[in-house]
Amino acid sequence: MPKEKPLLFCAAVSLETARWAGEWADGLLTTHKPHHELEKVVQAFRSNGGAGKPIHLKVQLSYSRAKEEAEAGAYDQWRSNIFQGSVLGELPTVAHFDAAAQLVKPADMEEHVRISSSLVQHKNWIEQDLSLGIDRVILHNVNRNQKEFIEDFGAEVLPNLRFLNGNLLAIR
Repeated sequence: MPKEKPLLFCAAVSLETARWAGEWADGLLTTHKPHHELEKVVQAFRSNGGAGKPIHLKVQLSYSRAKEEAEAGAYDQWRSNIFQGSVLGELPTVAHFDAAAQLVKPADMEEHVRISSSLVQHKNWIEQDLSLGIDRVILHNVNRNQKEFIEDFGAEVLPNLRFLNGNLLAIR
């Protein structure tokens, strides 16, 4: 057995689940959404027993040095992941996901993935997340251009965030 009991996090994206998680979970894991919506999820957790407990945020992003490549990469790799949970839970095969993804337009991706070729924009998004008291941001570059992502975020973004408000930053 470990010397310290591991924390039990609850994954929540809705206000209702975040409120419920505040009652019993040791921490909250959620995904990014528009700032005002994320703020409400954080507040729901904190105000219902989650005050002082850690919150981790998973961010889907698509970065490339060229905006068009970032957009294309998000669309190619993530368009079958943007459906509501009720839809995702009913699609039984890869073929069904692919068929549903045919209905997705490239412009639909902006709501679900932070797409930008600007490192400053990505840094600003992360700072905005951390301003809500998020303890850890998990960055998931959804496109296949991982080398550029690692090199550029490692050189330009992460060094500027490492000590922001004493919060941690993790990369996935």
